[in-house]
Amino acid sequence: MLRLCHSRAAALYERDRGTGALRCLAVAGGGDARRWIGKVLAAGEGVVGRAVIEGRTVWSPDFLADPRIVVPDWLRERAKATGHRAVVGVPLVVRGETVGALSLGDVARRRMTETEVRLLSAFADQAALALDNARMFAETTARLRETETLLEVARAFSSPLPVQEAMRHVTAAVARRFGADMAGAYFLDATKELLVPLAGYHVPTDLLSTLLQTPFPISRFKILREALDTRKPVWTSAYESDQRFDQEFLADRRPRSLLFAPTPVRGEVVGGLFLVWWASERSFTPAELRLMEGVASQVGLALENADLDRQTQDKLRETELFAELAKTVNAALDLDTVLQRVAEAARELCGSDRAMIAIRDAASDAMIVRYRAGPRADAYRNRRVEPGQGVGGQVLLTGRPFRTGNYAEDPRVTKEYLQWAPEDATVAAVAVPIRIGDRIEGLLYAQNRSPRPFGDHHEAILVRLADHAAIAIANARLFAREQTARADAEAALRALRVSEERYRAVVDGSIQGMYIHHDRIIRFANEAMVRIFRYETAAELVGQDYLIFLAPEEHARIEGYRAARLRGEPAPTRYETRGRRKDGAPIWIEILVSVVSWEGRPAVLGTFLDITERKRAEATEREALALRSVTQLANAAAHEINNPLSIIVGHLEMLSRDPNLHGGARPRLEKALGAADRVRGIVAGMAHITRLRSANDPPGLPVRLDLAESAREPGDDAGEVPDREARLVAVIDRLREQVAELERRQAEARQAEGAWRENYALLEKAQ
Repeated sequence: MLRLCHSRAAALYERDRGTGALRCLAVAGGGDARRWIGKVLAAGEGVVGRAVIEGRTVWSPDFLADPRIVVPDWLRERAKATGHRAVVGVPLVVRGETVGALSLGDVARRRMTETEVRLLSAFADQAALALDNARMFAETTARLRETETLLEVARAFSSPLPVQEAMRHVTAAVARRFGADMAGAYFLDATKELLVPLAGYHVPTDLLSTLLQTPFPISRFKILREALDTRKPVWTSAYESDQRFDQEFLADRRPRSLLFAPTPVRGEVVGGLFLVWWASERSFTPAELRLMEGVASQVGLALENADLDRQTQDKLRETELFAELAKTVNAALDLDTVLQRVAEAARELCGSDRAMIAIRDAASDAMIVRYRAGPRADAYRNRRVEPGQGVGGQVLLTGRPFRTGNYAEDPRVTKEYLQWAPEDATVAAVAVPIRIGDRIEGLLYAQNRSPRPFGDHHEAILVRLADHAAIAIANARLFAREQTARADAEAALRALRVSEERYRAVVDGSIQGMYIHHDRIIRFANEAMVRIFRYETAAELVGQDYLIFLAPEEHARIEGYRAARLRGEPAPTRYETRGRRKDGAPIWIEILVSVVSWEGRPAVLGTFLDITERKRAEATEREALALRSVTQLANAAAHEINNPLSIIVGHLEMLSRDPNLHGGARPRLEKALGAADRVRGIVAGMAHITRLRSANDPPGLPVRLDLAESAREPGDDAGEVPDREARLVAVIDRLREQVAELERRQAEARQAEGAWRENYALLEKAQ
């Protein structure tokens, strides 16, 4: 056309069916073709735009001065630079549809001949057919490439590869199709506020770690919010000047162009695809955006499946961890082991950078960080958490879980604890109380060092873990109390055993008989009871009526004492009575009784002391005292009798020698002398009394001393009166020694009885 019409420039434009805009496809003449190709005239702009609107050839000798023509700035500058101001525009029509336009340019005021116009129209018809064919071919080729891309995406998702690996294939295919430098697939987290990385393609190694650990916070990118709200792809070819982006995010390396396509599933966005060009300025045709939407739809289904798979895996892992934790709580008695495992589980289940547990200190009642999981968590060791300060302080104030997505900028949170780890400060945090009853006994934290806020699901997980921690703390306290109680019980048992051994030593080695009876039935008897009453074993006594120890004539009296004692009425607790041995032999016993508890019921404790020997000694002593009194009296009487008797006998003897004695008086005198001799013999016997023996007088007469029997030692021949003074003194001394021995034994018995009572009190307390 340039040669046929002798023009200086020619250009071919393609019309966009949707917007009516004309995009320059080819140019001849007019200087640098790169300044024209790709330039777009909006509907109605320029001479060709007017020709398309009017549907005919439009000629303007100077389009810059033609009021009919709308001239964009870029076209005005190009026309001034080239001098091509005379322009003719011809619409390209195929089957009634305008598919483009053809323009010729020349210097101002150049006029086209009729022949040139007809030639231009004929050429335009051929150009229209060629352009339509080319567009159809391009569309077919594009559709084929789109189909190939979608087919590659579908093959990736239908392969047995893991979802993440399939997403890598998809991002690679999309990046190659669009010629992007980098591509990435992201999914929305549970809060719907973060885009979390899933897979990538051609990610620079210096950005790999950062991008993996840094989700995109939607609130900081207006362009992402726009895409999620419209569910349409969004793009920019000037990232650094686009106000829809937070320029502080990933400030070290910014792209030149970026395309983000949300991936909706059933009307809800579940993630998105990023395409990045680091240096190229990239724009996108509607067909490319439609392709991106088609790919995003398939990716959305894959992301939904991936999310479901991830949720399933997370739920499975969560179930496994809680089951393992419950087993640890029930099996491990070491609280440190359990709570450290809880902190580790919190970090794993929440996907957090750190997790911590603060426990109430028993001594100070303060919350102290004791258990940590995650990198650089040691900076928080033994830190004190005060009410109202930091995230944990809010939990202590309100008693409810608390979370923040931006610790440093949240006005609800004080900033004292940011100094704990300034080089590794917390960005997002959540804390829940560990409760036992109505009291907060600890705090469970999860923290992120990047803007990855925690959601309701994370909070619910921490609440469940806090319940396990509370159970562990309660179990540890119960175990500690049980251990203390066990130690106390063992100490008491050892003391009881010692006491029992002392008790048995006292009871079994005591010279006192001891027994316990309940409702008159003997429940316990010691060895001394066996010896005193001449039984074979203590078992022979158990189960019998305690009255078997007593003489029948004492039963009524002793039973009266027992009944009064059990009624709480006054009754003697110490008394002497006559007893009876197994063989029926009588004995004297002293009894000390008291009411005790035996197997939870009132019973009577009796302590027996065999006082038979003491009774005999007392009788002997009484006899000795009586003998001494009688002897002294007899000696005094003998002395008093001997004096007058000697005078009487002397006078009688003198009378008997008197020759003048009347004959009839001598027999009487002899009788008097005989009687005096008998009195002398009686007086002599009174001086040698060794025992008291009464005469065998008939009943009814006063008791009379048999002087002859009283003055004779056992074994002496009748009528012999030996020298018995020494023997009498020896007998009295032996009696005194026996009485002293009995008194000593009685004192020992009373001492043993006191020790027994003390040990019995210990035994009763232990029971």
